[in-house]
Amino acid sequence: MSKQYRALIPDLGKERKEDLIKAVQSFSVILSRSKPGPVANQLILSRAKSNLSLAQLSLFSAPPGTGISASATSFLKAAKQDAEILLRSPNADRATISGALYVSGLAAVYSNDTPRAMAAFRKALAADPESRDATWMAFYLAEEYFEANKLQEAIVHYRKCVNRGDPKIRSTAGYKLAWAYLNAGNEEFAEKVFSWLPKAFPGTDIGRDAMRDLAFVSLKSKKDDEVLRLADKLFKEPKLNLDFLRAVFGILEVQGKASRNTPIFKRLLELEQDPIRHIQLHLSVLSASRLEYASEKQLANYEMVKSSIEASKISLNAKELDPVRPALDFESQKLIRSFVETFAGRVRSPEAITRDRIGAVLKQLFSDYDRYFPASPVKKTMFSLWLDVCQDLKDWGCVNTVALAIAADPFLEVLRQRAELDRIAALEELFKQDPKRSDELMQALQVFVEKVEASPAWTQAAKRLGELLVQRKDLDAAIALLERIFAKDLSSDSHYRLQWARFLDERYEDVLKNVDPPRPAKRDPRVTDIVRESSLKLAVSARSEDQSENYSKFLSIFLATNLDPGKATMARRDYISFLLEKSDFAEITRNLAGIRPAQRESEYSDFLQTTCLYHLKHGDFQAVIDLLPSEVKERKQELTTILELARTAKNGQPDFTDFLMLPKTKQEYLLGLLALLQPKFVINVFNKQSPSSENERVIALTALRFDRNNWDFIPTTKEKAWLGNLAPQAAPTASQVRSERELLKLRFPDPAKKVKNAEAEFTKRLQVLIEKTRKIRPLLLQDLKALPVSSQLRLLRTARNNEEKIASIILSSPLPAGLTEAQTVEYKQGLGEIAREFSDQADEWRKVETSASDILNKEAELKARSTIPLPSFEQWSWPGRKNQPPLSVLLGFLKQGNAIAAMILADLLREDLLEDTEEYYQVRAGILLIGSPSELMQRYVWEELMQSKSQDVIDEWKEAVQ
Repeated sequence: MSKQYRALIPDLGKERKEDLIKAVQSFSVILSRSKPGPVANQLILSRAKSNLSLAQLSLFSAPPGTGISASATSFLKAAKQDAEILLRSPNADRATISGALYVSGLAAVYSNDTPRAMAAFRKALAADPESRDATWMAFYLAEEYFEANKLQEAIVHYRKCVNRGDPKIRSTAGYKLAWAYLNAGNEEFAEKVFSWLPKAFPGTDIGRDAMRDLAFVSLKSKKDDEVLRLADKLFKEPKLNLDFLRAVFGILEVQGKASRNTPIFKRLLELEQDPIRHIQLHLSVLSASRLEYASEKQLANYEMVKSSIEASKISLNAKELDPVRPALDFESQKLIRSFVETFAGRVRSPEAITRDRIGAVLKQLFSDYDRYFPASPVKKTMFSLWLDVCQDLKDWGCVNTVALAIAADPFLEVLRQRAELDRIAALEELFKQDPKRSDELMQALQVFVEKVEASPAWTQAAKRLGELLVQRKDLDAAIALLERIFAKDLSSDSHYRLQWARFLDERYEDVLKNVDPPRPAKRDPRVTDIVRESSLKLAVSARSEDQSENYSKFLSIFLATNLDPGKATMARRDYISFLLEKSDFAEITRNLAGIRPAQRESEYSDFLQTTCLYHLKHGDFQAVIDLLPSEVKERKQELTTILELARTAKNGQPDFTDFLMLPKTKQEYLLGLLALLQPKFVINVFNKQSPSSENERVIALTALRFDRNNWDFIPTTKEKAWLGNLAPQAAPTASQVRSERELLKLRFPDPAKKVKNAEAEFTKRLQVLIEKTRKIRPLLLQDLKALPVSSQLRLLRTARNNEEKIASIILSSPLPAGLTEAQTVEYKQGLGEIAREFSDQADEWRKVETSASDILNKEAELKARSTIPLPSFEQWSWPGRKNQPPLSVLLGFLKQGNAIAAMILADLLREDLLEDTEEYYQVRAGILLIGSPSELMQRYVWEELMQSKSQDVIDEWKEAVQ
């Protein structure tokens, strides 16, 4: 059977099963002895109802979902059979027929046969509408019609139930009747029925549900004013009127629409006399306005709750407030949470509410909550948040006040230490605004430090007190406290604070004695700064007292800990200046070597140049090279020059790439030196970049001479381009000169040769010879310029002989036949005129030949004079300081075969150590003659001494080798 009827099934008997079975048996025995008629019909009806009771017991005792048992089916069958007997009985009255139909319909209900049940119940009601079971059957039919949405039929049958019968069925039927009217569109009748139920069944669930549903229905279709009019119309009694409005407001509250600005809310406030109800109404509005973010509207509703509490005049700890206390607690926490979340930035508010405003509200909310719920379980959280907000707003007065409240409340003992520390921090901020609070701050710190040394926060508070003592310049007290802190807390931070106080108290040596904290703590970077500055102070003091060892020691500490490049440079420069005053170049070199090369050359170039020159002059070329490594790409020209001098002195030649970076004057100096001793390097340079000045051409000429080991070498075309007008006059041999080759090609006619047409042939050949000779003359003049004197002389002789031979051939030319004597004389005179051209040219070549011969003789004489024998090292006349450095160093390189190093040192020492020009040339000549002995070098040195007018050196040379 359907569950909806189970609770409303009529109780057909309270007998036990055994009693019911006995009753059925008794009815059967009596019937077996009775005649048909009204009495028998009543016995059959009673037996049928007993079987229904047995079926009901069986059905209701069975577990849900097990179906109809066999016993229940048997009982129902028996009941149906009795009902059928009665319906067939000719003498059954109207009540009996109605009873039989009731039994038949109820059996169908138990069998879940709804159509048969409804048909039976309709017939039963038609037979006897006033029967004892008519109300139940009408209710059954109404329910089935309602479920089938046959609302009019349902209304007809519900109406049959509301005025009689079981109150339970009556109230239920009335409630369903109201909904049937409402679903059928008859809202007015529905409202009447809903309003009738609380009056007819006061204090029942149905009455309360009807009031609630009426409130819901009215809100759905009516405005607030209409709802109020409906209340006045339906409920004249003030209590029911108020109950209805409460139900309406309850619906609004559930829907989140409760508002204090509505007519319903205002009417309720008028009607409610209990101040607690007033508070509850405002709490309902607050609950309905609850948001996840900070809102002024929500806050205004909270303020109304506060006002209603204050208006009630009820003490905050009175029991009268107990009914509202949980809701007030819950809504207060929710409100605080929304403002906290917005204040923290985790939730955004769409309203134009500032963070300062939110913070101010939170401070008031925390204060209110503490007044309303002084023993709340979340009191610790509230006070902690209260402190957080005050600190975030930098409301140090608030922090101070809240911290004092925490300190005075035993319930908040867990927050006390934090509150004390926060109060100290707040007092420190207040002290900045009002110096008069300094004593209050110091007292709070000192009390805490002395009182709770076992607290985990002690170190933090003690450090803060130490900071303030340092700020007050009470350094003795500060150091004593900081040493106490450091004894407990061997951390980097404690170590730093102690070192800083020592530094401020000028205890620099104490700082350096305690550079690092005990392991595993690591040194605070700030301690490194303190150590650096302390060492600098001690270094400055040591310098002023001329304590070299301490100065060096403390400065080394400073430089090892320094992170400021500017300070490091200043300090190191000062130290190097100090060393320079003492000429301690070894220590200067060590310090410079410890600096990164690029920084060394950019920030210490003056000291670097001085030091490198010192080492260069003292022959320590490697020291120079080490101080000027090749990794530095941008270098001052002066340092590049020194480096290349050192490289050249050590390695025999400079680095080619760096050499090209030198200024022209320095390049020319090194090229001039290397032209004598490493000519191939010079030639390689000029292969890369041709000589561009007169000096470079002279250097190129010298390098080529020494490379070829020939003073009068024959230059190539490229070398001629280098040398320009300095190119040696000698070129290749005369046979390689074009003019001479042309002269040797000439063929002379023989006048005595007898050939056909001899005279004509002779004249033709002579004419060709004359023309060729005339063309050779300008070519010969050009070739002479490029030939050495010896080759010139050979070419001139050839040319002169050719001219003389041509003149002779012309004069011996055969005479034409048939000439008279006079014509013969005239013809010979003509030949003489022609021959004179060649004889005169022969005379000119003879003159030039004589001049060349004179030059050649002079050169031979000069060569004989310049070839003074080469001296040995011991034979040469060196200056008297030759055994003293740095001259002894120079001569040491010469003995080792490093003439280039000796030459460079001679040039460096020229102004400082060599007394005059002659002494310089005396050393230079000795180096060249001994360091690179050759006939070519003999001639070069002799000519150089002659040009420098150092005749005395030549004389001493001659004397040395005699």
